[in-house]
Amino acid sequence: MESSCHLIAKSFFSTVILSATLLTGCGGGGSSSSSPQTPPAQPVAQTDLDAGRYRISFIEIGLDEGVAASGIGFGDQANMLNSDFTSSRSPDLYQNVLIKKTDENNDGSINLDITFYDWVTGDVTRRLSETLLIESEDKWSAIIQENAADKYRIELFFNELSSSDPGANLANIAGDWKHMSLFGEADVFFSVSESGELTGTDADGCSITGLVSTPEPVTPVYQFDLTYSTCTKAGAMSGLFEYFRTNKEFKGMTSNQERAVGLYLSNP
Repeated sequence: MESSCHLIAKSFFSTVILSATLLTGCGGGGSSSSSPQTPPAQPVAQTDLDAGRYRISFIEIGLDEGVAASGIGFGDQANMLNSDFTSSRSPDLYQNVLIKKTDENNDGSINLDITFYDWVTGDVTRRLSETLLIESEDKWSAIIQENAADKYRIELFFNELSSSDPGANLANIAGDWKHMSLFGEADVFFSVSESGELTGTDADGCSITGLVSTPEPVTPVYQFDLTYSTCTKAGAMSGLFEYFRTNKEFKGMTSNQERAVGLYLSNP
């Protein structure tokens, strides 16, 4: 799988070659016609992320701590769960993150909508629309001046999927699943049929229905489309999950404009 940077490089060199050919054809022979003007570079209309694993850090400059999250990316988004539960860290830093790619530019920079959600409540804590500059084919970053006093550095890292990663198969998700809270209690329960139909409940009294699908079977990516009812989370949520074959777990997040639910699903 070629990275976004490789595709941009190919596009760049193809443009150079084509421009050179046109200029050569229009020159010589005593023609009085002027050479055509090369049009200005336009953004590459590309909103899809490379399928793979993403990691994001959001750190206030001058401090040693910040948000750290990681997860699977596919299509125009990546769902990333808080990846550092160190007891010394402030609970305010326990954040899940959703990124949506809105554009990719000729210089390799990417435009992202970034939403942060509180790990416990699921509420939105911060929304950003930023352009991250490319540092290498698997890293982008930006400095964000949020106000006069607060400046942050945001970094996004990418790892390609390995050929040894298992492909998606609904047989992997069929069965009963639970999520354990930070306090060591099972607080979400799902049952999934062999066709991907899901029913469940959670500790907040929600009834949950939905469908699990495999948008790209050659990758370990699963799409969860869920509807919560009879509780304060009532509404539709969707998101991506990754299957980990070794310990038979699913990790991912469903979200909407108001909130998100991050889940680590294991067999009861």
